[in-house]
Amino acid sequence: MYFINKGYAEFLKSKLRDGSGKALEYLAAYFMSCIPGCRTRFRQKSHSSEYDVICNIDGNYNDFRSEWGRIFVCECKDYEKNSMGFTDTAKFIQVLNSTKSRFGIIFSPTGISGKDKTLDSERELLKIFQNEGIVITVIDNTDIESICRGTSLINLLRSKYEIVRLDLR
Repeated sequence: MYFINKGYAEFLKSKLRDGSGKALEYLAAYFMSCIPGCRTRFRQKSHSSEYDVICNIDGNYNDFRSEWGRIFVCECKDYEKNSMGFTDTAKFIQVLNSTKSRFGIIFSPTGISGKDKTLDSERELLKIFQNEGIVITVIDNTDIESICRGTSLINLLRSKYEIVRLDLR
């Protein structure tokens, strides 16, 4: 079992919305590194894109993590007021397609546009699963608060993954 350091997580969370986005990238990389077998790198650049957080899953897992694939990417959007919109979502989907990833995570304290209405960004997340089989989950401020209080990130991701994969309400 891997546990987060609540004090460190709270410290990183207190730095959110500083305008640079770095604090959210550090927080996302830290959270993901607390998942057993997950190695992270952040702020990596390719010839055509920039990856906020790259996650490598090491080892053979017999649980739902095996469905993620060996490499997946996290996108971090630390907007002050607005949620992550359609354009940012479409760009992230393209990043996942270009890296042949089957799984991705959006870290956005303000969430995504169209939430609970199946519009805009939320609709695109449903369509990408239906068309390409790519599951994208969203970690928002409520989730970040919960994880900082000790909620298991792996259980949270499992629940969010199943909601998309099984079309649960």
